Amino acid sequence: YLYSNLFIKLKILDQLDETLHGLVTIRAFANTNRFTRDMYHKLDINNKIQYSTSAVQQWLNLRLQLLGALISSGVALLAVSLHFWSYQTIDSGLVGLALVYSLSVTGLLNGAVQSFTQTEMDMVSVERIMQYINNIEEEKSIDGEDQQNMASLDHWPNKGIICFNNISMRYRLDMRLALEKVSFTSNASEKIGIIGRTGSGKSSLFQVLFRLVNVEEGNVTIDGIDISSLSLKKLRGQTLECNCTLSKLFIIPQDPFLFSGSIRDNLDPRSQYSDNEIWHSLRECHLESLVLSLGGLSANISERGRDLSCGQRQLLCLVRALLTKTSVLCVDEATASIDSNTEQLIQQTLTNVFSSATVLFVAHKIESVLNCHRIIVMDGGRVAEIGSPDALMILAKKQFTSTTNGVSKLLRVYLRKAVVYIEHIGRESIDDSAKSGQIKEENPSSKYFQQ
Repeated sequence: YLYSNLFIKLKILDQLDETLHGLVTIRAFANTNRFTRDMYHKLDINNKIQYSTSAVQQWLNLRLQLLGALISSGVALLAVSLHFWSYQTIDSGLVGLALVYSLSVTGLLNGAVQSFTQTEMDMVSVERIMQYINNIEEEKSIDGEDQQNMASLDHWPNKGIICFNNISMRYRLDMRLALEKVSFTSNASEKIGIIGRTGSGKSSLFQVLFRLVNVEEGNVTIDGIDISSLSLKKLRGQTLECNCTLSKLFIIPQDPFLFSGSIRDNLDPRSQYSDNEIWHSLRECHLESLVLSLGGLSANISERGRDLSCGQRQLLCLVRALLTKTSVLCVDEATASIDSNTEQLIQQTLTNVFSSATVLFVAHKIESVLNCHRIIVMDGGRVAEIGSPDALMILAKKQFTSTTNGVSKLLRVYLRKAVVYIEHIGRESIDDSAKSGQIKEENPSSKYFQQ
C-alpha cells in the first residue's frame, strides 16, 4: 500500500514534468485529450488512496480514543475503590495527577502510531534506492578482478585512439538498428565532427562509447583496450576512493546540467582542485569575467543553472572537462542553441585548450565542424561518408558537376551548405579587401557558382 502511494505520486510528478517540457509537441500532435485522460486517471487513483488513508486514520483514532477512555476509566475506578475499601488514605493530589496522565495517553499512542507509519513510508524510499543499487547489474560494486584491472590501467587512456569495429546496436529488441555496421578509427588528439539528420545515429555513438546501451555486434576499443572488458567505474573515470583521479571520458550534452549551489561545488564537487587551478581553467574557457561579476567561486546558481544562458552553461561544462584532464571529450550538439559569439568561444576552447585530447563533436550545422580534422556523415545508422573537410569539399564540387558519381544524397545536402558557407565567408573577405584597395580580382568561388 505504501509503495503504491509513493509510486502513483511519482507517476503524477513525472507526467507534470513531461507535460510542462513538451507542451509544444503535445499540441502539435493533437494529444491534449490523451494527456488529460492520463492525468485524470492517475489523480483518481491517488484520490482513492488518499480516501482510504483518511478512513484508516479515522478508524485508528477512534480505537485509540476508546483505549484512552478505558485507561482513564480504569484509573478513576481504581482510585474510587481504594478510597472506599483501602485501609490507607490516598492523597487526592496523586489521584488527580494519575487522571491527568491517563488522559494524555491517547495523544501519546496516536503520536507513536504516526511515527511508526511515517518511518514505514520512509523505509519504502530506502527500499527503492537499495533495489536500484542491487538490481541494476551495471552499477554493482567492483570486484577484486576489476580492482586489479584498474591498478594496471592507471594511465589509460593516454592517447585517446578510439576504434569502432563493425558496431551494430538497437535500443530494444522490437526496434530497428540504431547503428548498423559502423566502423571508424580516430587518431590521437584528433578532432572529428559528426553530422547527420535527426535520428541518423549521431548521439547513439556516444551511447555506445559510454556503454549506456549494449551493442548487438562488434566492439569498441580505446587505446587498444576493449571497453566491454572494463568496469563502468574504470571506463567513466570513477574509483572506489572519494579522491578519485582523472576522468577517462567526458561528455557535454546539448542541455548541460548544473546543480543548485556554488560555482565551486559545480566545478569541483569533490574538492580536489585548488582555487588557482579553477581560476586558471575559467580563464582558459573565457569565463573569468562572468564568475567575477557573479561574486566569485562562492556565488550560488539556481537549479539547472536557470540564471545562466545555455552558452555559459556549456562553457562551465568545458571547465569541468579541463579540470579533470580528460583524454576523450564528447560534445553532443553543444552549439545547437547558442549564439554565434558563444559558439566561436567554444570552438576556440576546443581547438586551443583541448589540443591534446580526442574530441568527438556532434553538430547539425556543417559550419560547426569545418575546423575538425575529419568529418563523419551519418545516415540511417550507417557511416555514409568520412574524410577531411578539404577532401569532402572536392567531392562536393565533383557532385555539383556530375550526379552519377555515387555520393549519398545526404552528403550532397551537407556539403552544398559547406560550400555556400565558405563561399560566403570568402566573398565577405574579398569585399573588405576590395574596399581597402588591396584586391580587384573576382572571387573564384563566385565565378564557380555562376557556372
